[in-house]
Formats: sequence, C-alpha cells, structure tokens
Amino acid sequence: PLGRARNHLEYVLGASTDIHLLHGVLSQSLGPRLFYELPELTAKYMRKIGLDRGCMEEFDTRSEFEERATPYHLANALTILKAAGRQSAARELYEEARALEWKGRRPVRWQSFDQTPAVFIEGLEHRLIWDGESRLPVADLLEANVSQIQEDLRELVASRPARGEPSFSSRLRSVLPIRSNEKSGQVPAYPALTENGVWDMVQLYVSRKWHEEACKLMPRTAKLLRSHLPSADVPYVHYNTEEVVLFLLAPGSRVRLHNGGSNAPLNVHLGLSGCDGAFMEVGGQQRALRNGKTITFDDGSDHRVWHDGSEERWVLTVRVMHPELAANPVPYFSRAFTRRTCFETWNEQRAASLSGRPRVE
Repeated sequence: PLGRARNHLEYVLGASTDIHLLHGVLSQSLGPRLFYELPELTAKYMRKIGLDRGCMEEFDTRSEFEERATPYHLANALTILKAAGRQSAARELYEEARALEWKGRRPVRWQSFDQTPAVFIEGLEHRLIWDGESRLPVADLLEANVSQIQEDLRELVASRPARGEPSFSSRLRSVLPIRSNEKSGQVPAYPALTENGVWDMVQLYVSRKWHEEACKLMPRTAKLLRSHLPSADVPYVHYNTEEVVLFLLAPGSRVRLHNGGSNAPLNVHLGLSGCDGAFMEVGGQQRALRNGKTITFDDGSDHRVWHDGSEERWVLTVRVMHPELAANPVPYFSRAFTRRTCFETWNEQRAASLSGRPRVE
C-alpha cells in the first residue's frame, strides 16, 4: 500500500503547480506520521511549496522575526530529511536554500547545517552547548536549588492515585488546557516528534504568563523562578520563547531529531530523577543527563533525546531568551520592520525603543 501511495503522490507532485492542493495532500494524505516513512517525497512537496513565488513574496512583507513561508517549508523539509538519516539530501537542500536569491539578495541566512530553524535571527551567537564562560546564571540558580525542585517532584509523583481513582495523567491533563488527549488521558509534549514511548509535560510558564493551576503542582519551583521570567522587556518570537516546563520521558522512549523553530531561545535542562540511561544529542554532540545537573543548549539547533534507563526520567526545562537579544535588542529589532513577531505586536513608541530611535511623543 505504501508503494502505491508513493506512486500516486509522486504523480500529483509532478502534475500540479497549485501549492494549496499540494499543501492539502501533504497535510491530509501524508500527515506527520508518514513524513518519516516517505522523507524524500515529503521534502520534495515542502520544497516545491516553499519555492512558489507566492511564498517567496513574504520576504517583502514579513521580517526575520516572523514565520515566512519559504524558510518555514524548507526548514521543515530539512528536519524531516535529517531525522530520517538522509544527510546527503539534507545538505543538498541546505546549500540550495542558502543560495536562494530574491530581488538581488539571499534572504535565507542560516550559517550552520545544524541550526536551520524556520525563524532565524541573524547575528546571534551560535553555540550548541552553553557551558564554561558562556554558562547562564539561571543554570547556577537551578543547580543551587535542585533539592527544592526535587522535593516538588517527589510530592507530585507521590500524589499518583490508588487503584480506581482518576489516573495520574488525568490529573496532569486537568491543569493543561492545550495539547491534551481526552481519549488516552496522556498529556503529550509534541506527539509528532515522539518516535516511540511516552513524552509528557507540565507547563508552568508559557505565553508570557504563569499557569497558576500547574504552579500548584510545583510550588517551590514556581516561587524560585517567578522573578526571573520574563527575563527582559523584549517581544517573544514564539509563545514559548521563554518557558518553564516539566518533562517526563518513559523508559525506552525516543524523541525524533528536531529544533525549536527559532534561534531566539536557549534551553536549560535540569535533570531531576531517573536520568541514568538518559541521553540527548545537540548538533551531533551527545551528552548524558545527570540528576541535579544542567545542560544548556541552543533550541534552534538540531537535538533529540532518548531514554535507555529503567526509571521514568524527569527534567525541568527553563527556556530563556538568547542573552544577546535580551541585553541588547536594538541591533536586531531595528530590522523588525512590521513591528510584530509570530507571537506579539507593538506600537510605534515601543518600536522606537526597540530600534534605538528617538521616542515618539
């Protein structure tokens, strides 16, 4: 059946120039689960859509702080190819994207094969792992207070119900108004990225606000971090440019290679429990997770996680804005000519402040 489907999909791809039809086929006939079964064909669909003139015109109407159709589709195609191990095809597409011209300029500004998010803010320092002299203060804060966070987790796990009571995952679902699955009772993190197993989450801070019901599950943690987020009076690129989220990864689970969609945030990953046998890879660099220790990495770079251990792996992730963007936004936001990101908009007065122009009275 997959072979017949492939033949039909290849025919449609070759016969049609209607990107709306192609997008419908991509999302409805293929769908995320088949992307990895037919990675080259999926990437061809995404490439053809992204290179359409109507998509390219968004280089004129949207700034680099927004999702523009061409880099969005090319970034997704690259992620699928990389995750499926099609490195040669991915590198070919990467070079094509970087050489792409629009009105005398090359608007796809990726600088590294390992960092190809849909929203790429040019000029931000790129490090796969932020350690040593580049270590963030929040990493020290988390490690210094890990015992409090672990106490929150112990109380949360201990609250798992007895037989016959509502499931533990149902309790988590009750405090997560988004991404819940009523049928299974799971609170999935990002289902399309879960290759196998269980990857669940509880979001304490997201969309520039604290989720109070979730904070009741981790009260010490929420109290510790409330004064640190938002980290700066700077627009978020996405709803989760800054975030506090508790992740559960069950034994035997694997999360596919992906990136966070932007190079604006960094992730500070604190191991809490069950980290023996848990690993992550960022841009080809593999690191073992350790209870009580942090790993800080670029969310816009390719990364994946997996768990070969025997216990549930729990980590707290604090996602923060790139320190250069937070400390000195003017060189970057002066290029945001539409006065908006994927998440928020701002008025002329704030635009003047963000771009270093005299304040408008």
